[in-house]
Amino acid sequence: MSGISTSAFRGFEGIGGARDYAQALVPIGSIDPHPDNRPIVPEKVEKLAATIERDGLGQLPLVRAMANGRYQMISGHHRLEAYKLLLERTGDAKWKLIPVSVIRDCDDARALCLLHMTNIVASDLTKEEVGRAYEALAAVIKEERKKDPEALRGKHTNRIIAQISAEQGRPAGITYVKEARRAYRDSAVINASPRKRPAPARSSEADMAADALQRAIERLEVLGADELARVAPRLPRYARRLRALARECGK
Repeated sequence: MSGISTSAFRGFEGIGGARDYAQALVPIGSIDPHPDNRPIVPEKVEKLAATIERDGLGQLPLVRAMANGRYQMISGHHRLEAYKLLLERTGDAKWKLIPVSVIRDCDDARALCLLHMTNIVASDLTKEEVGRAYEALAAVIKEERKKDPEALRGKHTNRIIAQISAEQGRPAGITYVKEARRAYRDSAVINASPRKRPAPARSSEADMAADALQRAIERLEVLGADELARVAPRLPRYARRLRALARECGK
């Protein structure tokens, strides 16, 4: 069963124990991909389809029920695509339904955490991608501390992350956890871009400058003040560009 071990969270339910899940048989067309999932690899889908057709599904995909009556995939995007491929190739109606584990009461933060942490063992993850998973887990740990301050008293977040990472199949020391989280936060300043942002009309150079400045600000806003203060000295060229853009917007 997909999920995250809770041994690091003794004293409360944490991210998801066995009683948080129910098995169901659902139409493949009722499951939507998670927007943060990594790109689908066609070669992997092909291999999975052959294996599933020969041996059966094996580990069930993990989904969450949505308010609109549909499901969102958390872990198992390639398995779902394999079912779609088998239906397309064989026409056999048995591939229209896929058995899944449905996690109960799963909000966006927990879904994001489960998405990244169940895929943490992938060998091709960059340090930034591992850091993304750790940051998602840290956000859930933060929420758990708010709910029950005593449950995690004396347990450092990075130590909890390292333990869960090891339980998921990626051994990690506290130092590596810190480095990976920092690598992700640093990369967010340079590489992150707003999602689903409509392209604005380009009516003048000032409009273009204003839009570029807004994008830069949105990239910087992913960091807290302390983290931004630490990163800023390492990015002098970006500071100069921001000042130039601000001057351009004021014309």
